[in-house]
Amino acid sequence: MTDDLPDRPEEHIDDDDWLYRRLPPIFVKPDGSISDKLFMRNSEANRNKKEPDPDISVDWDRYATPEQSLALAERPTHGICALQARLPRDLDLVVTHTPDRGRGNRAHASIRGNEGPRAKQRCFLLAEAAGRHLLIRPSSPA
Repeated sequence: MTDDLPDRPEEHIDDDDWLYRRLPPIFVKPDGSISDKLFMRNSEANRNKKEPDPDISVDWDRYATPEQSLALAERPTHGICALQARLPRDLDLVVTHTPDRGRGNRAHASIRGNEGPRAKQRCFLLAEAAGRHLLIRPSSPA
């Protein structure tokens, strides 16, 4: 996964393919569900607030296992949850393969377009689905 990436065009991600999202421990609620903030970023207008992320970073299962995805993030206390590519597309979002050549991550992909009046609702729906596919549970820092 971290080998030098040849200059290749982006590849098509099928609806049945899995996307892995890094999960910081802070976004796991006491009841075990995942906070919708996992799919948000710090607000550009007010850094103390969150807003829906219009370009969500994920890894594609064609080129990474959950363990490889977590290792590349270099955040050992984080976990990994998963979504099938079909879900964001069903929410009118775009799933695209966006290899990160700078980090040597051929698995990198993006969920794009989460903007507008339905953006917060989409964050909630993505988090709800990701919570059903918690592959690596985050741990508390030692």
